[in-house]
Amino acid sequence: MNFRDVLNVMGLYPGDPGMPGADCAGTVVELGEGVRNVRLADDVFGEAPGCLSTYSLAPAALITQKPLAWSFEAAAAMPVIFVTVEESLGDIACLKKGERVLVHAAAGGVGLVAIQYAKYVGAEVIATAGSKEKHDYLHSIGVQCVASSRDGDRFEKEMREFFEQSGSEGVDVILNSLSHDDYIKRSLSFLRKGGRFMEIGKRGVWTDEEMCAARPDVLYRRIAADTMMEQEPWRYNAYLQRLLERVENGGLEPIHSHTFEGFERGVAALQFLQRAQNIGKVIISEPSRLMCRPDAGAMLSGGTGALGLVTAKYLVEEGAKQLFLLSRGGLRSTDSQSWWPWLEASTAAVTVLKCDISREESVLSLKDSISSEITCLMHLSGVLADSMIPSMTREHFEKSYGPKVHGLLHLRKLLGDSEASVLLFSSTSALFGSPGQGNYAAANAVLDSMAHKLCFEGHRARTIQWGPWAEAGMAVETNAVARLKASGMGSLRNVEGMVILGSILRGADPTVGAVHVSWPKFLRVAYTNVPPFLKKFEAEAKRAAALVDSG
Repeated sequence: MNFRDVLNVMGLYPGDPGMPGADCAGTVVELGEGVRNVRLADDVFGEAPGCLSTYSLAPAALITQKPLAWSFEAAAAMPVIFVTVEESLGDIACLKKGERVLVHAAAGGVGLVAIQYAKYVGAEVIATAGSKEKHDYLHSIGVQCVASSRDGDRFEKEMREFFEQSGSEGVDVILNSLSHDDYIKRSLSFLRKGGRFMEIGKRGVWTDEEMCAARPDVLYRRIAADTMMEQEPWRYNAYLQRLLERVENGGLEPIHSHTFEGFERGVAALQFLQRAQNIGKVIISEPSRLMCRPDAGAMLSGGTGALGLVTAKYLVEEGAKQLFLLSRGGLRSTDSQSWWPWLEASTAAVTVLKCDISREESVLSLKDSISSEITCLMHLSGVLADSMIPSMTREHFEKSYGPKVHGLLHLRKLLGDSEASVLLFSSTSALFGSPGQGNYAAANAVLDSMAHKLCFEGHRARTIQWGPWAEAGMAVETNAVARLKASGMGSLRNVEGMVILGSILRGADPTVGAVHVSWPKFLRVAYTNVPPFLKKFEAEAKRAAALVDSG
């Protein structure tokens, strides 16, 4: 967040500021035509106007790859403040070794980057700040003189005392953001002849004519990074490239910040910034919903099927950089060809591994092929072996239990003692039952119970009893979507399923059902006698029918 966002929501920003939010960092999930400077799955930072949402649209010229070693939060804090400092102190004021710069409101984002820049070129910093906490922080990072940014008289007194004690006088450059209490005029009294005055404030600033009348010897510039974004976006991008170089050569580090987790805390973040309580930047962070880590791997059993690839894409969108897709044959399935191009065009490392997860030795042999810690397991494997109960044999159960139950027990050994996230793809057959699929329903019921066991062992485990999917999965493969719809059970679109998947880990329930149901039709078709755990839905269906009949 920037203070312009506070002025924006308060209606005080001059001109049309657009929607709040601009500085951001995240993962590229789609590309416009002709975009060449970034790729799918790149972790980027820069500017996306109105970015306070899970998905945002950013001009390609205003983003680039973030520093590899920096967190998303650290990268999001930096774009506009780095560009502001680099343009003002670097390219216009040309601050150099041995000079002295006065940085107003130095405990803010721009101020902290300005201090780093001054140290980088060998200049001395004099700062102003408000609270004692901010004074103490600036002293702790090496600023010797910190004067008041609240009281103009006190500011002048403290500045004179510093110059008298140090035996020096004046500053060469001023980076100003203060206009109250005559701070501009007071500050000019300490600016040496021929000095440079860089104005980054938005309200109460002097015109060129006012500055010329007061100090014709001064180089005066008003800095507006937002104007550069609009009128010279690729010039802005060049500054972002300069940032990457500065980080690489050790001249720039992440600054102090305050992070508010979740967009629902956006109002609190703005209020915190409005009260000027922050040291450095205020960040709103939306963590990976699947808790993906870029330095770790995610494994998907049944990963080369259509539903596996839909899930793999979502994992990459949520920050996974290394995917291990397990397949019994080690080949792409014929129903999944349309889902591969996105993954292949991305920067994610996707490895297909041949593995029969129902056999322990096959799973353990994967250890030599896996180059990173597995912190996310998606268990999608399943095999149908339908039969009515009188005809069902041990072989029917082994076919269903092998990948679904035994497979999970074997894959668990690859996780070791890590606190991995485990998401188990179960079925509503374990919830409602399913004619001819007693073995499959039983296997999924065991899977549901194992989620509780994994939670007890320290994993964040969840099992989802999926209904039919409309675009991928077993219902599509067996042409069952229309039949299930006729019985009152609707199907999930891929986007719906991924939204549900992304919400599961944050919930407290280890087992969740996800299915569209028309209760009057489903209960009438599926059961002669409605089971007790569905009586509530039966009562609601009857009330709804009564309302329809009564008009």
